[in-house]
Amino acid sequence: MRYNGAAVNNHPGDVKVPPIIEAVLDIDCDLPENLPMPEVAAEPDGSISLDWIASRFRMFSVSVGANNRVAYAWLDGSEKGHAVAVFDGLTIPPNMRNGIESIVCHVHNAFRFA
Repeated sequence: MRYNGAAVNNHPGDVKVPPIIEAVLDIDCDLPENLPMPEVAAEPDGSISLDWIASRFRMFSVSVGANNRVAYAWLDGSEKGHAVAVFDGLTIPPNMRNGIESIVCHVHNAFRFA
């Protein structure tokens, strides 16, 4: 398994990581190089959470468990939503990829009214 370009060795006695989670941890292979790596966290149910947080009002979160169904949610100002997609372990579903890029690469021009 690889994470952020570094090899991670599985040794006897290590917890076995489901292949779909290994694929998600190697997600940087399918994203543009200019995107920052997400924050990675373990969830209580054993899933892995990947969070891209541009600000407290702009974020995209992906939750991956042992199967190929990936839940994701986003907050973009006053717009928010959630969905589930099928992840084949190779290619990030287009809606997820577009959502991540939209949150992280969006140039936000703040307006201040006097």
